[in-house]
Amino acid sequence: MKHIRKLHTRKRYLLKLYQMKRLSLFLFLIFSLKIHAQKLTAKEKQIINGINKQMPQTMQLLEQLVNINSGTHNIEGVKNVGIILKKEFDNIGFTTEWISLPDSLKRAGHLVAHTKGKQGKKLFLIGHLDTVFEPDMPANPYKKLNDSTATGQGVVDMKGGNMMILSALQALHKLGLLKNTAITAYFTGDEEKSGSPDSVSRADFIKRAKQADIALGFEEVIIYFEFPATE
Repeated sequence: MKHIRKLHTRKRYLLKLYQMKRLSLFLFLIFSLKIHAQKLTAKEKQIINGINKQMPQTMQLLEQLVNINSGTHNIEGVKNVGIILKKEFDNIGFTTEWISLPDSLKRAGHLVAHTKGKQGKKLFLIGHLDTVFEPDMPANPYKKLNDSTATGQGVVDMKGGNMMILSALQALHKLGLLKNTAITAYFTGDEEKSGSPDSVSRADFIKRAKQADIALGFEEVIIYFEFPATE
């Protein structure tokens, strides 16, 4: 019993330490954002204002995605999330394609959206369509708890991250800043439990990633319902 109590005490300590680190990081990001907000260029201010303007549509789409069960083994659900995102990327001029996997892997496949150009670095933006919540688990639909917090299956891991990718690119598109750029947004359909063997389920992902100069992952991001206003 004494050993068990020690384990519980250690778990509580590690959880508290983890929460403190997350809080410290969050405060650092907020503080940095406020400092650098005054140094934004006119174009950067336009981007932020554009993101704020489309925030209601962004949150509405996030709710729609969260309310679709897309557990890794729910092939239909994963594909349905991919179909919605595909349409959004088509609307901003991206070329989209669905990467199918062999039936033996029992996985939905992956969504890829990309542009071709020679301006700037080649970017590889990483998201995923699936969640750990399978259809046989208790339902947990999207719910806005207050003016800055929402809950629901996959709202953080990682449908919120997917929406951050999309929202940023939508804002850039409206300002004509995606012309002649080389950007690939890659959304795997089996991130939580990849199809085996990885040499098959990750082959296309690795091939495209090697062609990029910079790769950015957006899992477990913090989405503000509104960024600090710019003057």
